Amino acid sequence: GSPATYKAVYAKVYEPVFADIEPVMDFVAPENSHSVSSTQVYGGTVGATSSSLGQGSFSCFLKDGITDALLAQKDEILFFKFYPDRNKAPYVLCQGKLGIARTFPAGDNIKAACTISATQEGTENAS
Repeated sequence: GSPATYKAVYAKVYEPVFADIEPVMDFVAPENSHSVSSTQVYGGTVGATSSSLGQGSFSCFLKDGITDALLAQKDEILFFKFYPDRNKAPYVLCQGKLGIARTFPAGDNIKAACTISATQEGTENAS
């Protein structure tokens, strides 16, 4: 019998808002790569495998390379949702820190090489 005690619980809930970035090309999702190493020992070989997470990346064209909305997100941890076919449901979802390297060529379009520094692989979703 003691009376019930109530405690306050506070939570911040966020719902991601996705914005199209166009034109974009060459999307690469953050994924694991595997390697094998071996050492010769008397009577045979001892082998080991290891995995490492690679950076994701994509390239896009910018309007002026200074005031583009994407540039305001540089160094932020963001979600990226990539549709291989924008008219179909399957997509890849990943989260990571956005890195941007801009190129200002003379007489050509301004381009950004973007990296996605993730802590885990992207996930494939069928719907």
